[in-house]
Amino acid sequence: MIFNIIKSMPHRKFILLERNWDKYEKFEELLALPNLSYIEAIYSDYPKYYAQMDVFVSPAKLEDGLIALIEAMMCNIVPVARRTGFAPDIINHGKTGFIFDTDRPCEVICDLIEQAFNIQHDISKSVESLSWENFSLQVQNLLH
Repeated sequence: MIFNIIKSMPHRKFILLERNWDKYEKFEELLALPNLSYIEAIYSDYPKYYAQMDVFVSPAKLEDGLIALIEAMMCNIVPVARRTGFAPDIINHGKTGFIFDTDRPCEVICDLIEQAFNIQHDISKSVESLSWENFSLQVQNLLH
């Protein structure tokens, strides 16, 4: 899905911030796409790449990786994510991002990505309660 999205949107720049994509069968073809930057960064460098993003696309079919969704939203990046895990719980469709069903074709996802560039809402406000600091305060309050 990621390959098809990037290929279908040559007018948009994509950052693939992930490891082990060299095992993907179309890796060389993926790397050849002129609108893609493939980055294998250490975790502490992620904020500098988040700072370059306006939209965060998460087509994951499993719940793995949804922490990155929260991190992106905390950086005020508009998410476009598959309806999986807790993504529907933190994204207000059309206001703080977009949710798509598993069976949606690439064209629908690309349209949501385009719509995401028009969202002016402060995304970070919608997830500020999910920070580690706020979470630890909630735990402390439960213990008292």
